Amino acid sequence: MSNVIAFPKGKRNCPPQTIEEMQGRLEEKKIDYVNDIVDYYGTELLGKISQDGFEISENNFMKDFAFTLETLRSGLMRSVGIEHPLQDSVDEAISFTETDDLPEYEE
Repeated sequence: MSNVIAFPKGKRNCPPQTIEEMQGRLEEKKIDYVNDIVDYYGTELLGKISQDGFEISENNFMKDFAFTLETLRSGLMRSVGIEHPLQDSVDEAISFTETDDLPEYEE
């Protein structure tokens, strides 16, 4: 038996040392969370679509579906304050205007 203690090989997980480092870690956590949500619901949705009889193995369908998921990712990232490349295209393509002629709903 040896009384020599091995030097740690991995980097210890230490708390952020600066505000910038803390903000960077928070942004990483937000991105990871959004990606987890999109992966989960994308898989669930794909399964439901397949169960409803749509052919999901075609390349064109998968391209469209991947674009749909990326659009969802962009929207969720925007909602947590993270930039995504699709956001500029969406901002250019879609605009909302206020109108006074919206129907009124009775309770």
